[in-house]
Amino acid sequence: MVNSRRSRVSVALATMLALAVPAAAAAHDGVDHGAEAGAEAALDWSNYEKVLLSKNTGEPIGMAVMPDGSVLHTARDGAIRHTDPSTGVTEVVNTVDVYANSEDGMQGIALAPDFAESGWVYLYYAPRVMEGDDYPTTTPSGSAPNSLPEGEDESYWDQWKGYNQLSRFQWDAEAHALDLSTEQKILQVEVQRGQCCHVGGDIDFDAEGNVYLSTGDNTPASTPGANGFTPINNAPGMNPGFDARRGAGSTNDLRGAILRVHVEEDGSYTIPEGNLFEPGTEGTRPELFVMGLRNPFRIDVDDVTGAVSWGDYGPDSGVASDERGPMGYVEWQSTTTPLNGGWPYCHGPNTNYNEWDYATATPGEWFDCEAGAENSSTWNTGLDVLPPATAPQVYYGDNPGDQPFDEFVEFDAQGGQGPMGGPTFHHDPEGPDSQWPEYWDGKAFMYEFSQDYIAGLTIPDRDGPVTHVEHVLPNEALTDNVQAITDGPIDMEFGPDGSLYVLDYGNGFFRQNPEAGLYRIDYAEGNKSPTAQISADPVSSSQAPLTVTLDGSGSSDPEGAELTYEWDLDGDGTFDETGAQVTTGRAGRRRRTGAAARRARRRWPPGSAPPRRRRTGRAAARPCRTARAAPGPGGRCARHRRGRPPARCSRAAAGANR
Repeated sequence: MVNSRRSRVSVALATMLALAVPAAAAAHDGVDHGAEAGAEAALDWSNYEKVLLSKNTGEPIGMAVMPDGSVLHTARDGAIRHTDPSTGVTEVVNTVDVYANSEDGMQGIALAPDFAESGWVYLYYAPRVMEGDDYPTTTPSGSAPNSLPEGEDESYWDQWKGYNQLSRFQWDAEAHALDLSTEQKILQVEVQRGQCCHVGGDIDFDAEGNVYLSTGDNTPASTPGANGFTPINNAPGMNPGFDARRGAGSTNDLRGAILRVHVEEDGSYTIPEGNLFEPGTEGTRPELFVMGLRNPFRIDVDDVTGAVSWGDYGPDSGVASDERGPMGYVEWQSTTTPLNGGWPYCHGPNTNYNEWDYATATPGEWFDCEAGAENSSTWNTGLDVLPPATAPQVYYGDNPGDQPFDEFVEFDAQGGQGPMGGPTFHHDPEGPDSQWPEYWDGKAFMYEFSQDYIAGLTIPDRDGPVTHVEHVLPNEALTDNVQAITDGPIDMEFGPDGSLYVLDYGNGFFRQNPEAGLYRIDYAEGNKSPTAQISADPVSSSQAPLTVTLDGSGSSDPEGAELTYEWDLDGDGTFDETGAQVTTGRAGRRRRTGAAARRARRRWPPGSAPPRRRRTGRAAARPCRTARAAPGPGGRCARHRRGRPPARCSRAAAGANR
């Protein structure tokens, strides 16, 4: 550990620096993007079709689109589901034994870049049963106490030590499931268990095959005494989990970071060149590519530019304090080089926090992120002086005027913030017609878990400023087009077919919500799918068996084409009957009528040819690789909308507590 100390700036000067709001990080570029080539069609939201793939999601967390257009998606309880759009069938294909407490459990899932050849699928999860002398075999149930019980020493906290694990498994194509016996345990991130929150857990790859893993700071927003500001409670006897300097603020810890490693054939890993610290540097971890983050729940690595981008959460104070520091900004950031994001010493536009004395509830000196903050935590095992922090391209607070781009709080103003790092789109000239238009080529996407919107960002230099922000598929337009709204988006990626896949979490927490669902958004100018509607007669009976007549004649086609009908009556993905009306005495009709309703197809008049059509369930051969995007706020509970829980508390379960 380095023992040198720097002199600090005076309190008065630091306070002025800490509370000053800088000029806009980037001005709007002044370009009329609506006049660009292809913009008229690309920005006509009626040209897009949001297709429901499954409502069977569990408590949805992450997803990965497979080469054939089917989707693997995870739930926090350890379940891994496989949805096949060509059959409409979703099945739980694996269940991993996870430690489930608060936001811990199953997290991200990703396919190896060479999945077609290697068959590797990556998972990040909290194993219920742990290995090694440094950890208990299992974790006690419930929550750890806030402070050391009377008569105990610091070894008491060891029972709450645990880890989250990055592993990979072979995909068994015949069984359509992971072969859990093939697990290679790659990397462990030590954490404190028995508390909420901030797990991170997204996985992505660069063009060289390096693996990127995002991790949260493992520090609760409800840290005693934080009051919506930086949680650095180092008071004697307090739970070490209340001091974010031990993790995200330490150069010798893997929490609150984006890690970058290269996985070898046997599942071990090496360190690629170009991370934040050279291997062998005392008091550092060489896996760190980005440190100083709070909860980068969704990240993206762009193959074309090599840029890594993410959304990051902030604390909950809606106002700045001249004793504590800035209001609770959230962030979106992009970089091609390693950096320190500054948390928990500064946030937003690198505005410094005060080193608050939690034992006496009095202000201390101010951190200096520009020069490199000092880590004086009892729990710090890293360098005393950190690298200077790099400010994000995007930050925003609660209200107009809090940030350079007010669009981020005006697109679908609901209160609360939940930024997710989304994919970058690259148009494939040889791709299917259903891929998104070339207008979006090179644009980065982010999405808002709390405010239910998708944004497109123009950022010509991926290390430079964002120059333009666009509201993508506004919920108002989706409603006008009789399509499902964006509702708590928790994962998002462009598939190999160039369509956008979206996993919605919905409005509740720690459960499968009624609004949760897996969707594919195709570009479908002038050629949308039929709207299938069915009725059942009778709808129920007190006696079995029940004979039911199913009628799909109420279905319609947007372009007025004649329809044909196919019915899957037993939910196995195979069509059993044809015709607008069928009668069946089979059980379980309520679920199956939903499947049948998706099987209305159009028939084109004799002598005419249908327009060029998107694929019908099989992906294009040539992939357009992009990645997911960062979920769910917690903290102060003040505002309600549409009967949902308060915006900042409603989705803590999703894994990105504010």
